[in-house]
Amino acid sequence: MSFWGEKTFCLVTGASRGIGRTIAIEFSKKVADGSLFVLVARTTQALESTKAAVLEASENKVKVVTTTMDLEKPDKESYFNLVNSALSQTGVQAGDFNHSILVHNAGSLGNTQRKVVEMEDLQEIQGYLTLNVTSMILLNSQFFKIFNDASKQRSVVQITSLSAIQPFKTWGFYCAGKACRDMVMKSLALESGIQVLSWAPGPVDTDMYDLACKTTADPELNKVFNENKEKGQILSPEQTITKLVKVLGEKKYVNGEHIDYYDIE
Repeated sequence: MSFWGEKTFCLVTGASRGIGRTIAIEFSKKVADGSLFVLVARTTQALESTKAAVLEASENKVKVVTTTMDLEKPDKESYFNLVNSALSQTGVQAGDFNHSILVHNAGSLGNTQRKVVEMEDLQEIQGYLTLNVTSMILLNSQFFKIFNDASKQRSVVQITSLSAIQPFKTWGFYCAGKACRDMVMKSLALESGIQVLSWAPGPVDTDMYDLACKTTADPELNKVFNENKEKGQILSPEQTITKLVKVLGEKKYVNGEHIDYYDIE
């Protein structure tokens, strides 16, 4: 079964800007008529902007539902209702779709001022892991309670980072969060038969990259980020997501694998 071209239910977190917005737009061009996109983020106005862009990109062949939600406050009932509400609003059922895709894009950089031995704020540690790990796990479980037909194509795309496999000074939060997500995704792939890809998008021109340039305490790492930005050596969201679309379409990867933008010709 081809990854693209099916009637698809696609849920994208962090869809209001940057990589998440671009994923929603580019994926909508590749699915069949009657597909449904559910866009989740914290900012209503920006979500509506993404919705308009998706409808334009897909030539109004897909339906779009937006939901404003704070993933820092995970709640399994809310996540279950998020999916069910989108189906009921548009008068469809899970079984109407040949392919369901869950995209975990939402996430945060965390405190890049601290070394690991300086991490002592319990609320800060728990808050980071809640947003970046716990919410992802809970959303997985509730999504696949509804899209539970193993005879249908089911997929998860997780936006990861080189930081999941390579440590960086003062980036203990981000490295730990991404490494944990990667391993959760590998376990999911092994257990379920769901098609899973962890995509490391490379250095991308986003608000998070700008934040890294401003806040990274390690001087060497900070210098690298800022020099890459100044020299124009970072990618646009469109560049990395175009390659992601290609990788998904070709399915030339091991299920659950971590693939970096620079791994692909």
